[in-house]
Amino acid sequence: MCRYLIVSDIHRKINNFKIALEDAYSKPLDGVIIAGDMELDAMLLVELIKAMAPEDKKPSIYMVKGNCDGSNAAGIPEMTTIDLNENIRLLLTHGHNYMVKNDLDTLTYVADYRHANLVIYGHTHEYDDHIKNGIRFLNPGSVGSGYYGHCTYMIMSIEKGTRIIIGKKELD
Repeated sequence: MCRYLIVSDIHRKINNFKIALEDAYSKPLDGVIIAGDMELDAMLLVELIKAMAPEDKKPSIYMVKGNCDGSNAAGIPEMTTIDLNENIRLLLTHGHNYMVKNDLDTLTYVADYRHANLVIYGHTHEYDDHIKNGIRFLNPGSVGSGYYGHCTYMIMSIEKGTRIIIGKKELD
């Protein structure tokens, strides 16, 4: 089994990110996925993730920049495709370039074009987990500023190479 912490829209709330990271590290963690709008130096987040990790298990780190990330995210892509294993190809984006606040039609097209069967995005600050056209869409909400209630993040587990289990987490 593989486990990933998924966050988006940190918006400078480093303490909320630390709480989510501590929770995720309660069990072995394979990766941290950040879907943009950090509004922090990306290297600061990388250093924090590595510093808080157990010595014997440093997670992979995947991140994209969002519409609120300026020079703090220099060199970080706005979209990337990652093969998490031989069965799961992830398209990671913040989503602002694909009008995700309106619908997921454009993002569905991009995911299909890139042969992704899993999409993680942010931008809306709304938690989402659904399947459209055979593609699973996940939005962890916002760990930094919950416009629609609590701040949220996800813990994703992948079992037997294909079964994705999502745990929705809320901050007080």
